[in-house]
Amino acid sequence: MSHSAFSADVDEEGDISHIKKLGLKSLVYPRSLAVDWITNTLYIIESGSRRIDVSSYDGDRRTVLLADGLTLPLDIALDPLRGEMFFTNQFKVEGAAMDGSRRRTLINTHTHQVSGIVVDIPAKRVYWVDPKGNDRRIVAQGMNNVPHPFGLALFDQYLYWTDWTRLGPGQSECLAQKIENPCATADCEGMCVLSKDAGGFGVGFRCTCPIGQKLVEGKKCVDSIDYLLFSSNKIVRGIFPDQGNLHIQVQNSLSEAILPISPISQRRIGMYFEVECDVHGNSFFYADIMDNTVYRCHMDGANCVMIRNTTLGRPSEMAIDFEQDRLCWGDTLLKMISCMDFDGSKVVALPVDNPIPVALTVMGDHLYYVHQRPYSIRRISKRNGGTGRVIREFSGEERSIFSLKACTRSNQPIPEDSQDHPCHASKCAQLCFAVPNNSSANDAPQLVAQCACRQGLYVYKWKGVFLLRTNHTHHGFLASFEY
Repeated sequence: MSHSAFSADVDEEGDISHIKKLGLKSLVYPRSLAVDWITNTLYIIESGSRRIDVSSYDGDRRTVLLADGLTLPLDIALDPLRGEMFFTNQFKVEGAAMDGSRRRTLINTHTHQVSGIVVDIPAKRVYWVDPKGNDRRIVAQGMNNVPHPFGLALFDQYLYWTDWTRLGPGQSECLAQKIENPCATADCEGMCVLSKDAGGFGVGFRCTCPIGQKLVEGKKCVDSIDYLLFSSNKIVRGIFPDQGNLHIQVQNSLSEAILPISPISQRRIGMYFEVECDVHGNSFFYADIMDNTVYRCHMDGANCVMIRNTTLGRPSEMAIDFEQDRLCWGDTLLKMISCMDFDGSKVVALPVDNPIPVALTVMGDHLYYVHQRPYSIRRISKRNGGTGRVIREFSGEERSIFSLKACTRSNQPIPEDSQDHPCHASKCAQLCFAVPNNSSANDAPQLVAQCACRQGLYVYKWKGVFLLRTNHTHHGFLASFEY
């Protein structure tokens, strides 16, 4: 599996040439493509991460149309003349405007797995069903005729399909008709996709932005600064927490798709369930779910101190409030959300209505957490708790939300060049850690640089320069020292 999409030229004899790999990143399983020949965009069914993308032909601009409620999307068909798209979703056939709005279910009964779909544009008919979901007719059935049909195509008055048992060929659709392009005069800064007009009858357009940017003033794109990231199955997705109520969020789903990521591998680090970093104090915290403890360590992994080992059932997630210098954690066994100082003192349990927090994060004056059963992202006051306000609900199929992080400048401060950071001018050959100087007599220890290297090497000093040397005796040895 190449995790890629390609384009090529096809001559009159059917020979393929000039094969080109499109610049589409983070594809897990691109299952199907559809072409909007009016705006010159590609619609991509991404079965691996269960989403529908729209992209420019060369792949340099791309956004996510739909990412919620998709169980097994396999195929997509477009009707650009009317701004409609139709797609399969395991047992269902669904339709929507080509910008992802006006989503509706057409067929969800008496099916096994809907794997192919095609549009008869002149007849305004969808095979396997018409756009309104009525007048359903069986065209072919039975093991002798269609043992395992998978892909569909329409040409002239004939319907073609591929069959996994017979390995039959398919044909492609072509329509020659002069039409107007609403995006030609749209003046969108990022991308323009077709949609329905305000009345829902004609074809309109909608401006959107590539992944990593947010739409403002209807047409402009700005870089995303404050947003929430959460991991779900094989992707990392982003949402803006200030979109308002759930109905508005659905209508603005385009602006919520920030950064789908396809990890190469999945791993689990022992029983250390959660790790959180304090970039201000150059420390990190981790929770051990085997003995129900929370530890604080220096950035180089040394000087670990247990700061909490009581009133813990299953500390499954932690988050740092950088404005208050507090560590918050969720406990799925005791159904609590609590916060404390970095040394383990001043523990406060937030009054929240029976939470099951499998993930949490802090941004501004709010604490966000993923609530289990039913899965949803909720928001409470980080100081007073209260009833969690639901800002995103998940369907029954989406039951694997692993992590939630707030991406904001207040949580990721970058030291200015004028600040005396010990690693700015360090002579470390490979790694530099800023760690507190325990020998300092001050109440707030100063940071000092500590050199280290990867496995198989160690650091030594020669004429004031820190060099690397292979460690032939102790493989995997990590050497470090202060200077």
